[in-house]
Amino acid sequence: MNLRITIQLDNAAFAECPSEEIRRILDRINVINLWDGEAHRLVDYNGNIVGEARIGEDPDVVPNDAPQQNFMFDVAGTIVTSKAFEEIKVAEFCEAMRARLDRVEKDNEIEAFGFCDSYDHAARR
Repeated sequence: MNLRITIQLDNAAFAECPSEEIRRILDRINVINLWDGEAHRLVDYNGNIVGEARIGEDPDVVPNDAPQQNFMFDVAGTIVTSKAFEEIKVAEFCEAMRARLDRVEKDNEIEAFGFCDSYDHAARR
């Protein structure tokens, strides 16, 4: 069981002071009503629906007692540029990696991922 709150922050109500608007929205959540399992709309001060709050089971959440593994891997991308390495911006590296990962996914290139390490959560309990 979990409480999930989702708020879209990309409208005018969040432009000047997003933390104040978030606080205002959270203060207006009636937690008692959330126990019905339904999604309850969250509304900004302009009256726009900006999200929802819900208590219930989340099929995307792995239970704490489920076996879990973390795998660390690497994959290489390429940037063709006349810039020195230290002049390349993070956004450029991310763009290169997105392009590389798109190609890896399209061509189903599992061999593009190099295994580095793993971590067994069950062994740490």
